[in-house]
Amino acid sequence: REKQAQELLNEQNNQLKSLTDIIHQTQKEKDFIQDKFDQIYQNDIYSKDKIQQLTKSQQQMDDNVKRAEKAIRLVVNDKEQISSYCNRINSALNVSEKRGLEYIEQLISQLDALVQLPSNQDQSNKSPPELISCQTMAIGFVNLLNRLKKLLINYRNDIESLKEHCQMLTEQFRQLSEQDISQIDSTQTVLIQSHPLRLQVNHHPQSAFKPIKPDMD
Repeated sequence: REKQAQELLNEQNNQLKSLTDIIHQTQKEKDFIQDKFDQIYQNDIYSKDKIQQLTKSQQQMDDNVKRAEKAIRLVVNDKEQISSYCNRINSALNVSEKRGLEYIEQLISQLDALVQLPSNQDQSNKSPPELISCQTMAIGFVNLLNRLKKLLINYRNDIESLKEHCQMLTEQFRQLSEQDISQIDSTQTVLIQSHPLRLQVNHHPQSAFKPIKPDMD
């Protein structure tokens, strides 16, 4: 009986030891699995943070690309506006090689309409500074043409006035008969209207006329 009891006790001890080993092994595996789980969890958190950072960076890059594209479009649009503006003015200047007051008046009328920029209420669509500079230069050129036109008008009026005066003098001289010319003394001064012009006449009627000179006194 003692031997059977001992054998039974040994068998129970062996079973207990086996169960203990199984429990230890199971605990180790559990700990290993828990470590792996914790590691996976940490990796998942890291991955999510990384994804958020990458997503944010991608969004920033997309925004930067959009802003760059918008800036490029604005630059291209500004360039096209300036080119079109200058081409319109250049076309008006090269449309004809005519000269004269009528041509200048026509040119000024065309340029007055061309140099004006559209009024943009939207600040985002306002004209670029380069285009405004071109407009300022064009307006200055138009103002210069206006001054030139006024000078030409004044000169033309002066020329017409001088022509009329010359015609009047010529007509007055024609009205003088040869008899009247022969009676004029060689030293006699002929005053025409209020102008201090002198005519020196000699005793030869055919050569009676000398250049008219203003009185220097």
